[in-house]
Amino acid sequence: MHVPDGFINAATSAGAAAVSVGGLAASLKVGAARMREKQIPFAGLSAAVIFALQMLNFPVAAGTSGHLLGGALAAVLLGPGYSFFSSSFVKSKQNWNVSGSASTGPATRRSCPSST
Repeated sequence: MHVPDGFINAATSAGAAAVSVGGLAASLKVGAARMREKQIPFAGLSAAVIFALQMLNFPVAAGTSGHLLGGALAAVLLGPGYSFFSSSFVKSKQNWNVSGSASTGPATRRSCPSST
């Protein structure tokens, strides 16, 4: 979402995806073991606030942009196990908003159906 097209090659993307899936599985296991039922609404609220705050971007060199370190904030608020899951959800939701699909293709979907 922050880098120009072609900046990261397919092999790097595939390797990062494999590591991310493994990390997500481990975070769900740790988070499920440590998360109490009364903490779940706080986790959802934290993800929503982090999602909103990360929408404020600022430019960085070479055509990239930066924003709030939501993962660090989530780790402080939720702990490391559940913060990875929460941050992954936020990133996937941001990707859906930017590209219009779960992939990184062009925005071709509409957010609401046409009234015609």
